[in-house]
Amino acid sequence: MGAQVKHVETVKQYLDEVTIRGDEAIFRGQPVDKPLLPKVFRNYEEPYQKDLELRLFHKFRRKAAAYVDFRWKSDLDCLSVAQHYGLPTRLLDWTSKPLPALWFAVSIDPETPELQPVVWIVKVHKQDIVPCDSGRNDKKARTRTAHDKPFDVKRTWVVFPDHIDGRIASQDGCFTLHPDRNCFRDGLPTAFESNKRYGVSKGNMKKIMISASHVGRLRKELNDLGVNEAKLFPDTIGLCRHLAWDHKRVTERQRDQEK
Repeated sequence: MGAQVKHVETVKQYLDEVTIRGDEAIFRGQPVDKPLLPKVFRNYEEPYQKDLELRLFHKFRRKAAAYVDFRWKSDLDCLSVAQHYGLPTRLLDWTSKPLPALWFAVSIDPETPELQPVVWIVKVHKQDIVPCDSGRNDKKARTRTAHDKPFDVKRTWVVFPDHIDGRIASQDGCFTLHPDRNCFRDGLPTAFESNKRYGVSKGNMKKIMISASHVGRLRKELNDLGVNEAKLFPDTIGLCRHLAWDHKRVTERQRDQEK
């Protein structure tokens, strides 16, 4: 069984397709239809080395202390923040809400080469969910490894982190946490859509395709609904990028009216 594939042109059509009743679902938007693979595993030129991944993480943990006003509760907390700010990790970004995912799919210039926006929807098994604040009180220790030793997990987990950072909160961010042994086959990276538990063959995934010609209109519709870069990235960087996008849009509209 392959993934269900649907094509949409408007936000209304999109919302009609993403409704999943009775199931927990997560959403991931991509401007380019590439494999669902955590960034730290995407280097096809060099073999993955776990010691280099760990070295990178520990450098971040040590140096990031100067930039945050809270203490990490676990390595998974730290890893979640690192992922949101661009560090290559074994986490893959998702959101628990459909509209932020759509924004990420249509958020780049419509003239970008290879543009093929897509939103993935995954039905989540409840027993695979890791709430970030529950692991230490779990009597069965079901999620303790994911919390305290995320680099040693043996299965894929779905992580709903504490909202310890503004970006995670604004995006309703969540992640899939991937074991390195499941991300490789015959020495080559293996994407999440090939996962034995969640892959497209299990019927747990749905794929929404968006034509590049509809990107501009969809982004405007999302902005009218209050979903934009300033809201999803609640800092001066997000605000300035949103204002620059809006200014360009207004300028182009005025130019067209003058013709």
